[in-house]
Amino acid sequence: MDNKRKISLIKEMAREQNLRTMNFLINEATLKSGTKGSDSRSIGHFVKYVAPYLSHVGLEMSRNNINDTNLNLSNSQKEKINSLVPGEKQGGSHETTDGRNVQISHIKIINGSMHGVTHTGEEILFSQLKKPKEFQTSNTTKGAFEIENKLAGNLGGVAAGPNRNALADVHAMVGNKEVKMESKYIGNSLPKFGQISIKHTVEKGWHFLGHDDLVEAAKKATVNGVPILDHLNKNNPDGKIGRNVRASTKNTGATRAYFKVNGANMLHLHGKNGGSTFTIGDEKDHPFTNTGIRHLSGEHLDDLDGQLVLDGRGSAIFRPHGENLRGLRDSARRDGTTRDLHDRGHAESWIKHVKSQ
Repeated sequence: MDNKRKISLIKEMAREQNLRTMNFLINEATLKSGTKGSDSRSIGHFVKYVAPYLSHVGLEMSRNNINDTNLNLSNSQKEKINSLVPGEKQGGSHETTDGRNVQISHIKIINGSMHGVTHTGEEILFSQLKKPKEFQTSNTTKGAFEIENKLAGNLGGVAAGPNRNALADVHAMVGNKEVKMESKYIGNSLPKFGQISIKHTVEKGWHFLGHDDLVEAAKKATVNGVPILDHLNKNNPDGKIGRNVRASTKNTGATRAYFKVNGANMLHLHGKNGGSTFTIGDEKDHPFTNTGIRHLSGEHLDDLDGQLVLDGRGSAIFRPHGENLRGLRDSARRDGTTRDLHDRGHAESWIKHVKSQ
């Protein structure tokens, strides 16, 4: 399904249900699809891959250059640009299509086209800039997106893809009920269950930045029983992290916080032999209670709390408990207590069941 069709589908669902999440996705899909021409595609690249690396001065220069130029932008794109804040990744390099690594200090518009201006004053057309390496999609991530697309297709919905911006992975309407599904592929490595940032300043010492619920869960993480921030302030007072630091998130509510942030009411766990789909959240008021999908209570989610992994770039990534996550996926497949909505037959049967209620 191409992006224009996705936009049309989401608009139709938004008209019927007046869902704020659907309206948000319209803006995201419009930005991604470039329906307003190359200006939109350049703005999308700027917002996602260049702005996070700019200093305060560089961002202000870039914003002024965009606003002072008559680019063909939608109101939502203008709002995105004006709401940007200086990035946490200043100094990162960008690879050019001819194989060089450059640092972008700000952007400017030349003859109606967006260019990155390097620290040496070189002006490089955006079409000649690649994504920074940390944003490039791995094969595992591509596989996860394929699963999301299959789930969305089976349910007649849309997949958020890599630009989800805290929304659930899959959105669909089944009858008059909304599916907001998280999809996790469990391979050799464990999926993310949320990500925030960690920063050190002289005034505050080590502290977390990000969504409040995830920040509060991160503060409760421990290293050998010591709260993570106390551990870092004692052992890394210089504000640097060399090797990754791992902290336990057991009994922190990290998994509950993650699903609260993205608003998901379903979870799909997938592996090379198939998957299992679950409902999550308040079972009493859940739209898909008693539809043949196994429900995960808050206690089940707590069992998935695993680790918080901190690295030298300032990332703080929540990882689930691997053994419990794989066990949940595989036991549900063995005992037949739930459905696999990645399977078209299962999905079609489930949709009929829901609509018949």
